[in-house]
Amino acid sequence: ENYDISNQTNNNTDWKGKNNKNNKTWKRLQPLITLTSNQSRVVADIGCDHGLLSIALAESKGKESFQRKVIGVDSSLLALQQGAFQQEKHPDVTFLRGEGLEPLLALSTTTNKEENGESDQAVVDTICVAGMGVNTMIQSIFQDLNQLNQIRCQQLVMQPTNTRPRNLIKLYQWITSNNNVDNWKVDREHITYLSKRWYLTSSFIRSKDNSTNDDTLILPGETLRYNTLSTTTNDDTTNKEDEEEKRQQNLLYQNYIQHHIRWLQRDKQKMKEKGEQWNDDNPLERMW
Repeated sequence: ENYDISNQTNNNTDWKGKNNKNNKTWKRLQPLITLTSNQSRVVADIGCDHGLLSIALAESKGKESFQRKVIGVDSSLLALQQGAFQQEKHPDVTFLRGEGLEPLLALSTTTNKEENGESDQAVVDTICVAGMGVNTMIQSIFQDLNQLNQIRCQQLVMQPTNTRPRNLIKLYQWITSNNNVDNWKVDREHITYLSKRWYLTSSFIRSKDNSTNDDTLILPGETLRYNTLSTTTNDDTTNKEDEEEKRQQNLLYQNYIQHHIRWLQRDKQKMKEKGEQWNDDNPLERMW
């Protein structure tokens, strides 16, 4: 059962702490805002908890003139009461209690009934997920990727809590190599090192290419590793800032790999003990 709790908020917490550059929570969530498409009119925040990301998403639609709606979903009523309830009420944010995509699927059914047929309008354009492990994401939200078709989702933005390469590869393979659904591809990535922890935020979009090839799997962080830096002499400040950001992201990715080398070594040894082959076709070998 879904519970609309939008009106059960108070002003005890100022979500606008995102403006504080020293706010660690905001530093962690910022990449999800950055990677969410400016064209997304409806965004869902699955596992919204405190509701900070939900409200920030509503406020961060770039220069687009449309009004962005955000749906925050959490399975725990207690978490919503102690988190989202406490946020300053926002007119474009609705909080629902429910498991995974169930509240969005319910909205899809309601919308189709009201329109007496199929609608081309997406229930949500983008789904954001943060604060969950890879296995929880797969089992609780993306177990059946066909459900993304029902709500006509066009983008997934995810920030798993466990960043060990083997775990991230599992998530990437699950999203991009599932032959039973429309293809998804890695669009953009952002890596953050905060309080001695790594956070890789990834954006996946629907691919128009219907061909599937496991050899083309984009590895976690690979878009940062092979970022093509501009060789133009344009003095435009924005371009210079973009180039510097690319360089910083590339450096962070290299540091991420160095930090996780011992995990790659352990995974290689485990595969050897199990008699599994380690070669150039193995995604872990490419990260190595």
